[in-house]
Amino acid sequence: MSKVDKSGEPRRGSDCGGVTMLEIIKVKDDDELFCQYPGQYRPQPVFIQLDPLEGTLHADYSADNMTPFSVWHGLKRRYHIRPAPAEMVNELMEQIAPLAERVAAGWDSEWDGSNNVGTLTEDAVEAEEEIEVIINGMLESGEFPQVVDASAVESRSEWLDIIPADMTDEELEAEAAVAEKDYFNDGDTIVVGVLSFFDDVRELARELAEDEEDEGAI
Repeated sequence: MSKVDKSGEPRRGSDCGGVTMLEIIKVKDDDELFCQYPGQYRPQPVFIQLDPLEGTLHADYSADNMTPFSVWHGLKRRYHIRPAPAEMVNELMEQIAPLAERVAAGWDSEWDGSNNVGTLTEDAVEAEEEIEVIINGMLESGEFPQVVDASAVESRSEWLDIIPADMTDEELEAEAAVAEKDYFNDGDTIVVGVLSFFDDVRELARELAEDEEDEGAI
């Protein structure tokens, strides 16, 4: 977690509305925000979420494409981005944190007769619009790289010469790290799931080896 504001002092969350400083929960891994379910043609939506009540700012992906009650009623605020490397998303959260703090400071919850709903002051609305301008500018300019899963762009059979059936887990992890650095990622495209893909390649190699043994035993 990052708790540093732009002055270098710690950012602190709060357990009540009207916070003036936020706790930024950092993204740790480059593939943390990437999720693409089998049969789906694109990854799950990604967002940065502000929780004014808890005083936190974090990024995540939507697991079910449904809008949670708390977001629908404005109790939590979401700003949609695209899957991106950890460093890029963390820098974006740091950039919008002062604006998000204005949103949180101007946020309140009130009963509308049916539900608790979030309300914003005029300054909070303006700050939220500025957040959207920053994010939309990045989306429109193509600053977010394309993120794809290795299994979607590579064939397992093409890697059988590199990933043998008897490769250990440690060797597999080392090979995946080298491939991520030297082969897959060219700056414009981020390939995730390389280790999982290599594990599938090893499994295929083992299946082929078993088939050969069975044929030899006949």
